[in-house]
Amino acid sequence: MTVGIWWGFDSRARGEFCDISRNGVRLAYGEHPSNWTAASVYRHDGGRVKAFVGSSERQAVTTSYQFVSTDRDVYYDGQGPTRELRMVMHGGTGYQQGQKNAERVIDVTWGDDVQPAPIDGTYKIMNKASCMVVSENGTSGGNTNISQTRYSDQKTQQWTVKPVGSTVDGDYSFYDIKSVRDEKHLDVLNYSTQDGANIIAYGNTVPSSNQQWYLEYAGDGYYFIRNRESALYLSLEGNSNTGSGVNICQRKRLDDPDRQLWRLLPLSAECEQEAPAVPTGLKATPQVASVLLQWDANQDADLEGYMLLRAEKGSDEWNTIARKLTATSFIDNNLRQGHTYVYRVKAIDHSDNQSLPGEAVEAAPTGEAAMTLRLTMEDNLNDATANQLDAVLSGTASYSTIAKEGEKSLYLNGTQYVQLPYEAASADALTFAAWVNWRKSTPINQRIFDFGNGTRQYMYLTPSNGTTMCFVVNDGTGENTLKCQGPLGDMDWHHVAVTVGKDGAAVYVDGEEAASTSAITVTPAELHPTLNYIGRGQNPAVAFLNAYVDDVRLYNYALSADAIQQLFKNSPSGIERLKNEAADGDSQVATYYNLNGQQVTSPASSGVFIQRQGQQTRKILRIEN
Repeated sequence: MTVGIWWGFDSRARGEFCDISRNGVRLAYGEHPSNWTAASVYRHDGGRVKAFVGSSERQAVTTSYQFVSTDRDVYYDGQGPTRELRMVMHGGTGYQQGQKNAERVIDVTWGDDVQPAPIDGTYKIMNKASCMVVSENGTSGGNTNISQTRYSDQKTQQWTVKPVGSTVDGDYSFYDIKSVRDEKHLDVLNYSTQDGANIIAYGNTVPSSNQQWYLEYAGDGYYFIRNRESALYLSLEGNSNTGSGVNICQRKRLDDPDRQLWRLLPLSAECEQEAPAVPTGLKATPQVASVLLQWDANQDADLEGYMLLRAEKGSDEWNTIARKLTATSFIDNNLRQGHTYVYRVKAIDHSDNQSLPGEAVEAAPTGEAAMTLRLTMEDNLNDATANQLDAVLSGTASYSTIAKEGEKSLYLNGTQYVQLPYEAASADALTFAAWVNWRKSTPINQRIFDFGNGTRQYMYLTPSNGTTMCFVVNDGTGENTLKCQGPLGDMDWHHVAVTVGKDGAAVYVDGEEAASTSAITVTPAELHPTLNYIGRGQNPAVAFLNAYVDDVRLYNYALSADAIQQLFKNSPSGIERLKNEAADGDSQVATYYNLNGQQVTSPASSGVFIQRQGQQTRKILRIEN
C-alpha cells in the first residue's frame, strides 16, 4: 500500500500482509461473506510463505479455515511436518456482540532447519552470546527489572510462554511471557518504542500490547523475540555479554545479533551449545510404497533424538520429514511412486543443539503392483502392510463385533471420519476395496471415500446421490460421473470396490461389475490427492457416512474383475505381493502374514502362514500339539 487510513493500532498481521501482498503472489484465498471473515496465503518475492486470517470488528462470526499444502510437508508456526492446518477464528453472536477484530499471520516454513515444535509451556530463555538466562530481579510486587543470570533452577528464571489466544483484542500472532514466580508479564517499560528502552516484569490480568511478543525463528533453535508495541528485539544491553547481571532491553536489529538470539529450553536442559556427534550408518531399503530407513545409534548422554532430512534426487532443497525421533529406524511412506529420494540424518540434544547431517543415501519406492494399505479395523487403524500407512480417526473410535472380516469393524456414526496418509492414493492407478454395512440412507451423498485437494479436485464414491450409487471425479475442470443402476443396499454387508486409471474406471458391488466407463481418464497420480477421507467429503457440509466399515484396502493398480471376485469370496489375495525385503537380497529377520494378507507379529501355535525372509517366500504350517 502507498496510502491508507487505519482506525486503530496497526500490528504485525496487517504490516506483513501489506508487505507480502505488494511484493509477492497470492497462492490461495477463501472467504465466508455471511460470517464476515476471510483467509489467504501469499508467497513473498523473497520466497517466504505466510498465511493470514482476518475478521470484521463488528459483524464477524466464529469461523474455521483449513490451510492445505498439496505438494510438500510444511510447518505452520512450528506445527508439523504436516500438509494441513485448521484455524478457528473468534467471532461474536450479533452486531457488535463479542467480536475481537481477530486477525493473525502464520509462518509457513520448510527446509533442513525448521522452527522447533509449537511453543506452549514453561521454559528457561537462554541467550546465544552468553548461555545465561532471562531472570526477574528483586522482590515480588510492583514492577521488577530483568537481566541475565546463570541458571540456578530458580522460579525467577523460569517463564511460561503461551499464545495470547484468539480472544485478545486484534492481532493474536503473539505470545504472553510470564514469570513462574509471580505471573508478571515480560514488559517494555512505559510502552516505549525507543531503541534501548528497559525491559521489566509487570502484572496485568490480560497482557497489554507492550507485554506481547512475536517469536521470529532465526535458525539453529534460536529466536528473535520482538515486542508487539515497538517491533524491537529483546537484547542484552551494551557490549558485555558474559557477565551475570547484564541488563536486558529492547534494541534495533544488530549487525552481530548473538545478543538478540534466544533459545526456549526445557527446565531440565543444560545451558550449553555443544553439538552431538554426527549419526552414521544410514541405509535405505525400498518397499512397495515406502522406504525403510535405519541408522546406528548415537552415544551422546543428552541425546534427544534424530532429525530426518529428505530431498528429491537432483534437487538441493532439503526438508525435515521427521524430528526428534527416539528410534533408529523410520518408514517414510509419504512418497510418490516414480520419484527417487535422497536422505540424511542429524542428531539433536536436549538443549536443541544439532549435529551436521550424516552421509546421504538414496532410494525410491519400488512401485511394484501390490496392495499398499490394509485396515483390518481390529481395534485400531494400523496398516497391516509393510508400508505402515496408518490412518487416524476424528472423534472417539467405536469398534463393533458386527464384523465381516476378523472380529471387529469400525462404526462411523455420521459424525466421524477416517483420514488416510497424504500420499496414500497418488499412484498411477488405484483400487479401493472395502466391506460396508450402510446403516442410514439419508441424508444423501454420504461418502464411502473421498480423495482430493478440496472442493475443486476430488474423486469419491457415494452409496446414493438420491437415486443411485455413483463414482465422481473432478480434476478442476468439471465432474465426470459414473452411475450404477441403483443405490447400495443398506442394513447389510456389501463388498464395494472402485478401480480407476488411464484406461477408465469401474465400480463393483459384491464381486460383480456395477458400472464402468472409459471416459474417466484422470489418474490418481494426476489428481495427486492430499486429503484422503473415508466417511466424509471434501466439503464438511456434506453428510458424513453412517455405516460399519471393515477390511479397507488400497492397491496401486486396477484389479481385474476376477481378482475383485476373489476378494468378495474372501480368497487369499495378494499375499505374494506383500514384500519386506532388502533391495540387495541380504537376509533379515523373517516376517509373517496370515492368508488374508495381514502382517502378524509371529505365527500362532497352529495354522497356515506365509513367511518372508530376504528374497525367500515360503508357506509354513504349525500344528498344535
